[in-house]
Amino acid sequence: IPSNPLALIQSKFLSSKSK
Repeated sequence: IPSNPLALIQSKFLSSKSK
C-alpha cells in the first residue's frame, strides 16, 4: 500500500464500511 493520503482515506473508508 502506497503512502498516499488518498490511499489511506480509501483504506479507512473501506474498513469503516466493512464494520
